[in-house]
Amino acid sequence: MDEMPHRDDFHIGAPPPAPEPASRPAKRRRTSLFVGLIALAVLVLLAGGGLLVWVVLTKTPAGDVVASAVESPLVSAQKKCAPGNSYAKIGDGGNTLTLQSEGEEDPGISYTQLRCFLDELKVSDAVRSEIGQTRALDGKQNGEWGKFKASWRYHPDSGLNMVVTMP
Repeated sequence: MDEMPHRDDFHIGAPPPAPEPASRPAKRRRTSLFVGLIALAVLVLLAGGGLLVWVVLTKTPAGDVVASAVESPLVSAQKKCAPGNSYAKIGDGGNTLTLQSEGEEDPGISYTQLRCFLDELKVSDAVRSEIGQTRALDGKQNGEWGKFKASWRYHPDSGLNMVVTMP
């Protein structure tokens, strides 16, 4: 037997009810999420770019990290041979090293520290010999090796005073 249609299935005199509309809130949520993610990505890129410009223009320590990756041999020698010693000074952005060794009357870096500097800077045998033979009466002496230039004076009372430079 055929079943009789249910009474609610008949719409006499009235148009049939419209089907329920598809759920739009889920689509809106996806669009809002997508727009929000794009806005966040743009904000992160702008902030990162602004930070990079600021670091480069202000030369903050973060900007110096790149520069210090290629440390001057003079700075490296100072850090190894006499860290924090006021008688071994770095100048000119790492291109000058001023050394004052101890003498009979004046303080300075020790003979061991001076030898460390000569070793670290790979001072040639010829220049080492000239330094070792310098007398107080000789005045200012000069020498060159590799990419370095040096000038020095020696007196028994004040020790060896040397300036090492590189271009």
